[in-house]
Amino acid sequence: FFRLSSQSTLSERTKQMQQRTMFQLIIQTIIPLMIQWLPLIVYCYSVITSSLNPDVVNLLFCFQLSHAFVHTAILIIT
Repeated sequence: FFRLSSQSTLSERTKQMQQRTMFQLIIQTIIPLMIQWLPLIVYCYSVITSSLNPDVVNLLFCFQLSHAFVHTAILIIT
């Protein structure tokens, strides 16, 4: 995308379409990864430091289980 957008032979509409596509790919990647990895990181931290009670850990796992639904919804929306 970056190499193509730097070329001056592309039309403005093509450049805008590439930017929109790049934004959509970033959204489709970042949101599902955050839903998957953020609870896992917090859980690992809580196991190491024994800082969270089991109710909070279970809540994090429920949030992590929403990954499939949210990922599908993000793909459809974008």
